[in-house]
Amino acid sequence: MRFKDQVVLVTGSSRNTGFEIAAQFANEGALVFIHGSTADGVHDAANKLRARGCERIVEAAANLGDPAAIQELFKQVRDLAGRLDVPVNNAADLACG
Repeated sequence: MRFKDQVVLVTGSSRNTGFEIAAQFANEGALVFIHGSTADGVHDAANKLRARGCERIVEAAANLGDPAAIQELFKQVRDLAGRLDVPVNNAADLACG
């Protein structure tokens, strides 16, 4: 397990590519913070990962367009895990322009 006991935050991991990235980290032993903009989407993604056997999942919803929400997201990581070893900036706003 290459990422055993590592703490990973994958932004935009409630669906698509980010979801699969998070799954790979979880399969490699990481504690993975699943992120998305809505709590419902994050919860659904976390349940799908748990159904795949990924147990070390933390749900973390935050609107990355809101600086206060970003601060709260990183506070959640710090409070629950004490550190962040691997940040994966995968979030995208496809509604632009």
